[in-house]
Amino acid sequence: PLFNWNADSITESFRKYGFEVKSASKVVTEKRRISESEINKWFDSENSAYGTALVAAVGNEDMERIKNLLVTASQKTLFNWNTEIAFIEIRTSSE
Repeated sequence: PLFNWNADSITESFRKYGFEVKSASKVVTEKRRISESEINKWFDSENSAYGTALVAAVGNEDMERIKNLLVTASQKTLFNWNTEIAFIEIRTSSE
């Protein structure tokens, strides 16, 4: 998938093609303030795959509403930002 992938989905993708895969991951959570500039980049339907996918899913008008809600919330909110760090070992079956 283009979005929302993790160590399990990557592992499964390689296993489907016959690779042997080992993986370990850790999710790191930090408090983060999201800038309006970042939000504008995410929701840019011409230059961002995420923005393009959002427009396709909900349309321009609803995407703008979502973006504006996030911009408003970001001015006063520290968000929990989750990052998954994955270590993946991929081998061919013959190794």
